Amino acid sequence: MNLKLELKTIMENDYRVSEHYNYMLISELMLENIGSADSELRDTLIYSTFSRWILQNTFTPVQLRTLLYSAWDERHMFYKIGETETDSVFTRSFSVLLLPLILTANRISSFLTTTEIKTIQEKLVQFLNDEKDYRGYVAGKGWAHAVAHAADAIEEISQQVLSTDDMIALLVSIRNVVCTKATVFTNMEEERLTSAVVTLLEHQELEGAVFEEWLTGFLQWDRTKELQEEYKIIFNVKNFFAALYFRLEGRSSPIFAEAVRRVRQELMKPYV
Repeated sequence: MNLKLELKTIMENDYRVSEHYNYMLISELMLENIGSADSELRDTLIYSTFSRWILQNTFTPVQLRTLLYSAWDERHMFYKIGETETDSVFTRSFSVLLLPLILTANRISSFLTTTEIKTIQEKLVQFLNDEKDYRGYVAGKGWAHAVAHAADAIEEISQQVLSTDDMIALLVSIRNVVCTKATVFTNMEEERLTSAVVTLLEHQELEGAVFEEWLTGFLQWDRTKELQEEYKIIFNVKNFFAALYFRLEGRSSPIFAEAVRRVRQELMKPYV
């Protein structure tokens, strides 16, 4: 099968196929190629096809569970994790992007077990803690955006039933990513991470004191005298706090926005 040609034909037919079409066979091929360096195949065709089919109830719950178990395995979401500046990031990043689609389907039909939702939460925490390739757009190959895609998954799982410990673990994994000296985020990652946090606060019950303790943790990194390195963290945290503050301001829980303002002020105190 010429996968690219097949998917183009499906897309041109508004993603409709015959009732006897073998969705799972082509899905296996799409999973095998989900990390292609060809952005048209990876993003425009494979991801878009998965998105339409998953959200339009093309797959049965059993088939969705099969896709989920493949997405989070060592050949996909954790494929060569820890590598940087290699094409393996595309496999990881676009496998992660299947999770919010499946979680969205679950909000409609509730086919995932509590254990499976817990496993997704644990996999996302592990992914954000272990992923080291923070590139956004890669010239000639398109979007990698592993952090943004993981944020999308966290935003969606935040609308499921989570324990306080699960929520805190997700928040800490977000904090760990923001507080990096490896890069300065410039591809709107802070907005996607903010969406995840705001959605969590809107759908879960989190005490103000727990939230503020999490915020204070952003100030507690190992500081050095190398300002060019320190400024990377400060820039990332400052931008994330600004995005978070303006998204929370005016909502039903102003206590959260005020906590962000106070901690951001503390962050900037030595530098203004």
